[in-house]
Amino acid sequence: MLIQYLKFITILLMGYFYINIGIKHFTEPEWFLQIMPPYLPYHIELVYTSGFFEILLGVLLLFNKTRKIASFGLILLLIAVFPANIYLAQTNGAAMGISPMIAWGRLPFQSLFIIIAYWHSNVKIILNKNVSSPVFWNDLYINGNTKWDIGRVTPIVSNYLKNIKHSIGKVCVLGCGNGYDAMEFARYENDVYAVDFSEKAIQNLKDKSIENDLSINLVKDDIFNLDNQYLDYFDLIFEYTCFCAIDPKRRVEYFDLAYKILNNNGILFGIFIPLDKRSKDGPPYRVSLKEINQIIKGKFEIIDSYFSKLSIDKRKNSEKVLILKKIV
Repeated sequence: MLIQYLKFITILLMGYFYINIGIKHFTEPEWFLQIMPPYLPYHIELVYTSGFFEILLGVLLLFNKTRKIASFGLILLLIAVFPANIYLAQTNGAAMGISPMIAWGRLPFQSLFIIIAYWHSNVKIILNKNVSSPVFWNDLYINGNTKWDIGRVTPIVSNYLKNIKHSIGKVCVLGCGNGYDAMEFARYENDVYAVDFSEKAIQNLKDKSIENDLSINLVKDDIFNLDNQYLDYFDLIFEYTCFCAIDPKRRVEYFDLAYKILNNNGILFGIFIPLDKRSKDGPPYRVSLKEINQIIKGKFEIIDSYFSKLSIDKRKNSEKVLILKKIV
């Protein structure tokens, strides 16, 4: 979390810095004209152009959606104006009336600015990280910060349903997100309940299900409220990227919930990820098979467990399929 705050502060500072310097290109152009290398043409035009881009990129740096573009744009801009810094150093600071030490000392700072710009290129500032709040997740969907979403149905799910070759019955998809997997279950004529407390995620799934002419029960609610309405109700629960997204302190509660809402023949079909993450920070939070085995003891038995060859490349060996049967 400290790193997030540090990045947030540096982004604000750098954004202000570039916007302020960019404005000075228009209000005090003579200050920049002093360090224009003589071999370059159109001095005043170049000063105004660089000022325009400093303002534009400084503004874009402040927003999650445009930060990556701004960061790489700033890297290119810093490289483009570097000849002016070299020229200043070659004059030993005389071009601006500063000391040789300052003139030459500016050069390494240009590299530092490039490093900082690159550091910011893949930063989504999330300061209010309350994973139990729908506001947190809704903001991620609105801003498109959904790296866990592969943008299509999970191949493991498609293969699972093809092999079953019949309707399962009532299926609950916990933390359904954009709902690609929920739609796949619906294509096989299952009675699907897709649950998420992000309004944006549910709306996205609603639009896609209408577009694909699929009938899905959309439940905009916290998954931990389901036991109030769906006791012993579902034939199958599908889990993927929900367990790793909840507060780890609620993992026992998660399996208690699953146990309550499954009927006596109920199955939990889960793809548990990430197994190889070293950091405890999240989401996603690190998942341990040992921890899962301890939690499910007396509630579920493992009827199948395997690493699937159908996992997407970047998730191979970091996710494992567990088929769990409710113990009655």
